[in-house]
Amino acid sequence: MGRLNTSPEGSTTTKPGGWLAALEQSQKPNELWSLPQEFTDPFASLQRRLIATLDSYRYSKAPRNLIDWAEAQTGLADPMTKYTRQDLEQAFDRFDRDRTLHLRDLVRQAKQQSGGRILKQLRQTTPWPAARSALEKALNS
Repeated sequence: MGRLNTSPEGSTTTKPGGWLAALEQSQKPNELWSLPQEFTDPFASLQRRLIATLDSYRYSKAPRNLIDWAEAQTGLADPMTKYTRQDLEQAFDRFDRDRTLHLRDLVRQAKQQSGGRILKQLRQTTPWPAARSALEKALNS
């Protein structure tokens, strides 16, 4: 059992550094690769979730795109203050894998709900070539 530390204010903690250190350590370790809420929100329409997911294909491992993605994922103005480039690249690979699996699931749902009508429309209107390619692969899987 850890030794209790008492701060000058009288609060008791079990970790050196106090409540602030505990708060910092409690941040989600998967903030980089977890899928954003707009991808998975059960209260959003299927079309809205598909659009949000496809829109994320504007990000890639290219240097500026990777930083833009990390900013969007973490809310940090400069994610390089907290993560290394290697951390970002590895997290992006995991995010990309999870996003692809999620897109396949959304495509399956869209085929069931609308016979693919939404998918045909999105295939023509999405501005990102990587998104169109991913949508084609999901349609064929």
